[in-house]
Amino acid sequence: MISEQRYSRVFSAITIPAILFDPHVREYSVVDINDAFLDDPHFAKAQLIGKKLSEILTAEAGTNGNKNLASSIQQVLETGNVHKLVNCRYSVPALEAGRTAPGFCNITLSPIPNDPGDTGLILLTLEQVTEPLSDRSDTSGKRAPADSGKYKALFDNSLAALFITKPYGTILEANPAACELFGYTEDEIRSLGRQGIIDPDSPGLKEKLIERAEKGKATGQLTGIRKDGRKIICEYSSVVFTGRDGEKLSTVIMIDITDRMEYEKKLKESLERYDYAAKATSEVFWDWNLINNSVIWGDGYENLFGHRMEDISDKFTFWKNHIHPDDRDWVIFSLNETIHGDGRKWSERYRFLKADGQYAQVEDNGFVIRDESDSPVRLIGAIRDETEQRELESLLDQAQKMARIGGWELDLINDSLYFSPVTKAIHEVGTGFEPVLENAIKFYKEGKSRNRIREVLKNAIEKGTPWDEELSIVTAKNNKRWVRTKGQPEIRDGKCVRIFGMIQDVHERKVAQLQMQQAHNERLDILERITEAFFAINRNRQVTYWNKQAEDLI
Repeated sequence: MISEQRYSRVFSAITIPAILFDPHVREYSVVDINDAFLDDPHFAKAQLIGKKLSEILTAEAGTNGNKNLASSIQQVLETGNVHKLVNCRYSVPALEAGRTAPGFCNITLSPIPNDPGDTGLILLTLEQVTEPLSDRSDTSGKRAPADSGKYKALFDNSLAALFITKPYGTILEANPAACELFGYTEDEIRSLGRQGIIDPDSPGLKEKLIERAEKGKATGQLTGIRKDGRKIICEYSSVVFTGRDGEKLSTVIMIDITDRMEYEKKLKESLERYDYAAKATSEVFWDWNLINNSVIWGDGYENLFGHRMEDISDKFTFWKNHIHPDDRDWVIFSLNETIHGDGRKWSERYRFLKADGQYAQVEDNGFVIRDESDSPVRLIGAIRDETEQRELESLLDQAQKMARIGGWELDLINDSLYFSPVTKAIHEVGTGFEPVLENAIKFYKEGKSRNRIREVLKNAIEKGTPWDEELSIVTAKNNKRWVRTKGQPEIRDGKCVRIFGMIQDVHERKVAQLQMQQAHNERLDILERITEAFFAINRNRQVTYWNKQAEDLI
């Protein structure tokens, strides 16, 4: 038997309820109980020592808890390994009639060997957790619908990583998407907690935790750490709620945006190369003689803005009057301040009226040339239309918004189809809409998208094959939308009985991606069409791009 001194060392290090029992005695005799378990002052430890384990810990009626516990104890004896039971509910009749262990609990059985390979005693610890997802109340405090497995399936099949946590960092549940995102099993994530998967140096993390504590919710970006050590950038949203036992809990939704951030970085680099190319070739330039107040515009000016400058005598006044009224005063003030001050460079962004009546978003850059007495004599510069770039930047901002995610369920036994409220919103149907499979398929755009959804649905039913596709739909309001659809078949006795699925509105991101790719290709084409040799160099003096003319020259 293990020594009394060793008992003390083990129990002094345990802060959660623990029982030490002899598995070799019939019905498992209790050897010791720690202070964390004995939180009722009406019972002394001596009153419970020697009792049967079933008198101390009894599974809730209607469950197989006692049988599962006995089986787990036998596995510990046979293998000598730690064994864990998850989401159990037990009462403690020895302490108080009807008293239960705190909510659901995880039970861990750890062997205490006398000698190597010989288990003498077993240490049983109870870890409090919240109730399982399938048995959880909704935010209104009402019981979930009878088919609560539906919500568990939505949790398990979500495209986003979902966590149920305690606000101070303990992770109680993590769905498969979360496990896939971080590369850990759910038990590993529970063991690590927030500090094990989130970089504590994530910008603004501490402030966001304070915001969530004060306001009950928070959103933002943070840096995650995968099991392989790779860091990922994630968008997240978190909401605090009160569990059934009154405990404060929180949900956390996370989406990996690492690839998107990298794509945006590359797009911006492409836009910069286009800007540099436009400056290098001097397609649109201007030269203002400050002595006689004459302005010369480059040949590309008419193509850019549509004005025939040769028909205009006072070009400076013409330029000034075509600046947007809301921008004009500060642009002229900034220009005069540079000319009459000691500055050399001038740069402003403003709106400029084109010949077609539309305002272009322009960036104007100039350089002041001074004589020997440091008096300004000339201002030369270049102007470019960045309207398209501003629009692309706006699309980038829109692409950063988290897409909506909805759920659906196809019951093949009862021939019924369920749409969650978000799924109905994505399809732009009313809350009372009752979906039918064939009509739901017809939401997908005729052609490739509709043919593809029929194909993956057939494979799921006949072969049990899951799917994950980006397809186009036409909503009830005749709006075309890009969606990501995912389906997971449930197989019973070799037959598909139902399919749980998710649908995500990815329209903004998809359209932005397609437009950005088109713009990227167009800019590459422009760079290749430039007759002059052009190349780009980064801050480390490394050549990052050269066009065909540069390649031929080199």
